[in-house]
Amino acid sequence: MKNILIKNIFGSFLTLFLMFSCETTELDLSQNPNRLPLENADPRALLNGLPDVYIDFIDRMGEIGSRSTRLFSMSGNSSTINSGIYSDFFSNSSDPDATLSGEDLLNAWNAYYRDFLPNMIAIEELALKNESNVYDFHLAIVKIMKAHMASVLVDYYGDIVYTEANNLLKYQFPKLDKGEDVYNECFTLLNEAVTLLETDPFTVNLDDRFYDGDATKWIKLANTLKLRMYKNMGNTSAFNAIIASGKFIATSADDMVDLNTGANDRIPGDKFSQDYRSQNSRDYKSNWLMRTMVDLNDPRLRYYFYRQTNANPEETELPCVTITPPSHYVGYDYCVIGNGYIGRAHGSDVFRGDEITDGDIVTMYGVYPYGGRFDDDSFESVGEGGINGEGTDSGAKGVGIIPIVLASDVDFWRGQMASSVSDKANFLRAGLEKSITKVQSFGANDATADLSLAPNATAITNYIDQVVANYLSASGNAQENIYAVQYFISMYGNGLESYNYYRKTGYPTSLTPSWDPTPGPFPRSFLYPSSEVLNNPSIAEVNKKLTDQVFWDTNPASPAFPIAN
Repeated sequence: MKNILIKNIFGSFLTLFLMFSCETTELDLSQNPNRLPLENADPRALLNGLPDVYIDFIDRMGEIGSRSTRLFSMSGNSSTINSGIYSDFFSNSSDPDATLSGEDLLNAWNAYYRDFLPNMIAIEELALKNESNVYDFHLAIVKIMKAHMASVLVDYYGDIVYTEANNLLKYQFPKLDKGEDVYNECFTLLNEAVTLLETDPFTVNLDDRFYDGDATKWIKLANTLKLRMYKNMGNTSAFNAIIASGKFIATSADDMVDLNTGANDRIPGDKFSQDYRSQNSRDYKSNWLMRTMVDLNDPRLRYYFYRQTNANPEETELPCVTITPPSHYVGYDYCVIGNGYIGRAHGSDVFRGDEITDGDIVTMYGVYPYGGRFDDDSFESVGEGGINGEGTDSGAKGVGIIPIVLASDVDFWRGQMASSVSDKANFLRAGLEKSITKVQSFGANDATADLSLAPNATAITNYIDQVVANYLSASGNAQENIYAVQYFISMYGNGLESYNYYRKTGYPTSLTPSWDPTPGPFPRSFLYPSSEVLNNPSIAEVNKKLTDQVFWDTNPASPAFPIAN
């Protein structure tokens, strides 16, 4: 590699030179007085800030996917029961009092249109002006990031502004592009990135905190992102062609993750800080996921969740134990699972208010992936101000990751695209092996943990063998549910693809229902931010609905599909 100088500084926080004012709307930002003259900009500095924007986008959209599909809990309001929890939770309002998801959706939208695109455009212009091709690596990276972000926007919104974005002088009211057309543009971007990377480009002052200037790994990521889109489209031949090339993320050594050192909170929604740096946990855990993993005796359970108690809580500690659930929820876990696992039902936030302090007994995030504690049956309060006063010294102290694309993900994608049950079973096994191995490697990050309670190699082998045997002996919905449940568990930490898989296949059908007996149709896509609707008639005239299906979602309309609503 032509390595002039690599500066691999994890967690770079350089100010983006072409950042724009937060007060303006998102798609009218091409001419802004805050923008530095192009001739004064440096592609190296411009690129150094973009990974934070990219990760913020992926993390926020992954959280929306996780909450939609029960990997995380989805809060509700007991006073608005029978009001349609989905239309409430997935409102396009940016007012956090009006919706709990609108802010994440808006911020992710802004991350792409306001914070990422202007800087990428500048990098492209500067790279083209430099005849020595010294910035080809920088350009390839931003092309890959743009393709990933734009394709996710298509997956979550459908049609998006693309070709006319960030050019207000020419397009006062930028029009929406068809989702399928944007997908094609993303394939072009990824192909262009691979072409640049295959030239063994320079890495001039490159701050590559993901792959340390390794062009081969970036090529694998680019091709893996193509796999992701082909999988969504159901394009088996194109998918298999990339697999045949061998140039994709096939081993955990090539995983695309963002490392959090625990020294500071790079991501606004940092889960470690929510649980371990606040007086009370502000994020109830998913009862569906915890119950599922408890019943399966999943070897990842002690890594995903930390129990602060194993006692049955009193009414004064946890008022939700006194709640009588809606009739359709009888038999489901909505508050306490047992043995110290305490979360919330999908769409329920009953009795959570500022006056209720249950943060020292509810279940917390574990050592994977967010750098909390390994659950070694110590049953201690871990949040700041907790009864044991451990605060920020707890567990792995925030040393964790945000998973972006893992080799285990690709195994499950290959299973999804497989043509036979036996092949799908083999990929199920491979995905589980990689997922569990990666998760277990995080146990050592918690120096205070008693890892003697960690599942041993025999227990893990037996678990995987049993899952695969159950899959092969089942049929129909039962078989599909086994596969989907294991895929969902393996995705913990980034639910981008759980939302896609659920809409593409309808599985798992075993997801617990919403607390609200009339939640409304499951959202097949999301609403454009209200600021865009108000300021751009090209978007307003679309009259977008939560039931609108993206181009690759050809299943029956909601509410008939998916059935676990």
